[in-house]
Amino acid sequence: ETLRARFYFAHYGAADLHGAALAWRLTAADGRVLASGEKGIGAQPVGGVRQVGADDIVIPELKAATKATLSAKITSKTAEAFSNSWDYWLFPKRRPFAADGVACADELRPYLEGRYGNLVQESGWRSAHTVIAIRDSALEAEALAGGKNVISLSGQFGKPNILLGWWWMGSQMGSVLNDHPWLDGFPHEGVFSPLFFRIAKGGLKLPVAGVSEKDIVMVGEGAEACYLYLAEAESGKGGRICHIAGLDVLTDTPEGTTILDGAITRFLPNLALRARL
Repeated sequence: ETLRARFYFAHYGAADLHGAALAWRLTAADGRVLASGEKGIGAQPVGGVRQVGADDIVIPELKAATKATLSAKITSKTAEAFSNSWDYWLFPKRRPFAADGVACADELRPYLEGRYGNLVQESGWRSAHTVIAIRDSALEAEALAGGKNVISLSGQFGKPNILLGWWWMGSQMGSVLNDHPWLDGFPHEGVFSPLFFRIAKGGLKLPVAGVSEKDIVMVGEGAEACYLYLAEAESGKGGRICHIAGLDVLTDTPEGTTILDGAITRFLPNLALRARL
């Protein structure tokens, strides 16, 4: 994938810059430089924001997802350097795979059928080993009663549940992500970093029936309660249930798709299919 990066400079330093140059670098979490560039930007007078450069950043082929940092620095012959950096998640190119034996609710099919091959129709859920259902739906209840593995989705839509500043405390102030096989290949930092913001919605208020502390993969803290985002537990009927609450895994983003892929592959009986992710 090629990303077009535009660099802007707000110069409120002590003096005009002469013979200035812009250098940028995209660096993976392990220190590898994935891409870089440099160009002269000439004289830069003191003053407000202006675009000083643009470049195409070609993301190389990746074997594993990584958190990467794009850093940029402006140097000159006449003043101190100016720099800034921005975090990104980079994911390997995803290959669609056949979710054999996985059924999904009719309402979810428009979001999922382009990602997963061989999805079973809702009406045929009894022949499936795993059912993707909407929380508290009749399909979820029937699948759980039938001993199926269930991926229960809730709170995928709505505004991002992120408010910055202590004066705006709401239902999401802090978070913890446990190391869990479900998140293998997901470059998280153990908390909700700003990279989570576009998929973070409102989770399920804890406690959630059937979910114990040991089952929780991701939990958030609000002003008055804690909220469940990811969990995996026994269903009590021979199957297991994955809760995905308040995370937008239906919009086609790499981070949301990776989380849902992790839930589905947890239940795939054929390890060869898992290896195709």
